[in-house]
Amino acid sequence: MRPIMYAEPSRRLLTASMLCLVLLGLAAAAAPLAAAKGDAVLDAKRKAAEQLLREGKPADAVTLLMEITAADGAGWKDFLLLARANDKLKRDRDTAAAYRKVAELIGPRPKGPEERTARNESDQRLAVLDVMHRKIDDVVKDFEKRIQELGKESEKAQDWDAVGRLMALQVGIRKAEGATGLGYFAVSANKTWQPSEIMVRKGLVYRVRAVGKWRIAPGVTCTADGIPDGTRTSRGSLACFVRNPAGVAQVSQLGTNLEWTAPETGNMWFGINDGHPNEVEGKEDNAGTMQVYVEAPHLK
Repeated sequence: MRPIMYAEPSRRLLTASMLCLVLLGLAAAAAPLAAAKGDAVLDAKRKAAEQLLREGKPADAVTLLMEITAADGAGWKDFLLLARANDKLKRDRDTAAAYRKVAELIGPRPKGPEERTARNESDQRLAVLDVMHRKIDDVVKDFEKRIQELGKESEKAQDWDAVGRLMALQVGIRKAEGATGLGYFAVSANKTWQPSEIMVRKGLVYRVRAVGKWRIAPGVTCTADGIPDGTRTSRGSLACFVRNPAGVAQVSQLGTNLEWTAPETGNMWFGINDGHPNEVEGKEDNAGTMQVYVEAPHLK
């Protein structure tokens, strides 16, 4: 029986193992150097942010501090500087958020005079800012409640211009409160495709609500649902499209109230489902507007 020879494979395995150990050693040696380099960059940015704040440039300081806190969110001193910079810019919401982070990182038991001073500062400013924000929140809630009540009254009275005005106010107040993914647009019945500033993102689901009535022929009016005409779409219904990067548009039929998934990312274009919205037999055909409210509920 011949002996089994292991010498050559063992030598190869040993060589590979040694190479791995060398590489691991180099990586371990390089890691502290990379970390040190990263810390040096952050420290340089911290000093620059402090200098900008002293020079009366809080907006530039905020930009740097946002980069710092994104890279290292464990330093209460960074958030304290961020709070002070935002406070100078009168950004109450951002100021309060930064001061809350200071309090969270220091904790209920500050260590040493520096932490106690910072915690006292954050507590004092939050006591003022939170009171004001609660008052503002109450005003916003009352305002939105009143808008909804007036909206119902306006729809009952079929005052579509008033409905549109209230929709625009609702969008404005929600955007001011930081909401995204919503918008308002008045669609004319006697025009072809109309561009809006409502930006949607591909794949997101939006709630589309259209209120009003428009004339699609002499003596014929309808809502955004249109009038069934035996085809896949209803004449007079509300329609929209969003162009893809190649410029191709896929038209979607909407209605008075539905959930709609954006097929592409971009601005919404609206129109009425009518082959000749401008005229019929040489005379003006369509008239009226549809008030459209678009919102992505999960982005509130």
